[in-house]
Amino acid sequence: MITLNTYFKFSVTQGCGICPSNSKSADCVNCKERYCNEERLVPNHCWINDKEICKTEYDTPCFTERTLSNQIDKGCGKCSSTYTCKECQENRCNSEKEFPYFCKSDDGDKECPEPDCFISKDNNQNSFVYNCGKCPQSSSDLPSNGIQCAKCKNSPFCNTPKFFEEQLFCWESSNTDKMGMVKGSRVCESKCFVSRDSINGQLKFGCGECDDPKLDCKTCTEKYCNEERLVPKHCWINDKEICKTDFDIHCHMERISINETKKGCGNCETKACRKCLSHLCNDWKDTPYYCYSNQGTDGVSECSDPDCYILKLKNKKDNKNEYYQNCGKCPKTRSSLIGTLDELLGERLKENYNDDFQCADCNNGILCNTEKFIEEKLFCLERSLNDSMVVKGLVYAKSNVLYQEII
Repeated sequence: MITLNTYFKFSVTQGCGICPSNSKSADCVNCKERYCNEERLVPNHCWINDKEICKTEYDTPCFTERTLSNQIDKGCGKCSSTYTCKECQENRCNSEKEFPYFCKSDDGDKECPEPDCFISKDNNQNSFVYNCGKCPQSSSDLPSNGIQCAKCKNSPFCNTPKFFEEQLFCWESSNTDKMGMVKGSRVCESKCFVSRDSINGQLKFGCGECDDPKLDCKTCTEKYCNEERLVPKHCWINDKEICKTDFDIHCHMERISINETKKGCGNCETKACRKCLSHLCNDWKDTPYYCYSNQGTDGVSECSDPDCYILKLKNKKDNKNEYYQNCGKCPKTRSSLIGTLDELLGERLKENYNDDFQCADCNNGILCNTEKFIEEKLFCLERSLNDSMVVKGLVYAKSNVLYQEII
């Protein structure tokens, strides 16, 4: 006879005789061979929890496993998981009061005393570091700038690159640049924010909600969503006043007369305009003048002086008038016009050159060198370069007196 594992004494009793017929608290087996009453004849017990057991064959192990939810599962039989489970062969051997947690580490899978795991990423080298434990409490405790950290404790080996990439990181304010931002070092719970001070225009980036009603502030819920473009930017109206506009709308400076400019938000009313897209960008110290120009952007050029000119040329191929506009004054002679340093004009003159061209200049208004302007001017007949014929004058008459001039 062998009696095994009473519920109260957890002991094995072996001896002569037969099993008691009225025993309900013990597993008992009879045998008739010499020394046959070995322990392997009766089932093993394994713990299911602190109070319950299961029974299994003597050669079948007990197991303890850390589950996907980081709980502990115990029972009879072999482990279903290779890494987070341990087996033992003794009776009620899976009685551990403390069972390890599991994290990924730089050296492979690792047993840990606490459930916390972390993964950090060095954006400068695009590499990961894994281990047991928590992220540093302060960003200043991280080894260097550009390192981000995420922690988890909800399952074994939770600190994976996939987990890291799914976390919410926000832009945070730079410690070195009042208007700058850097990638946040820590995971944000649910929201990112960006704000701009309504007085000084300073930007602030970070995790969480908008908490100051005096600020222009927006929140968002996507990774690195809290960009400057979410809040209005400022443009100068004058040296002391600003206007606010959407981030993608221009600031501008427009010349509205020879002696006056206007600044503000949005587009200019005319082409005599300089525009920019960044915060408070329209604070240029140089204030240009503007002329229509064949070389300029959108047909207009910035000029250092108010003088503009327009040249009227006769196309030799089809005998039609063409116009050339730019900053500056008309040449005093035809010879100086032919030797111009203006490459584009030089090419035009080579293609279209004959003695039939006129020039008019102005400096009394913005974008004054229009086709209408030259067509309204009075031009006189003049002698040609070789004095062999009379041609239309190069420059217009400043008065109504008509005369001939030999150049």
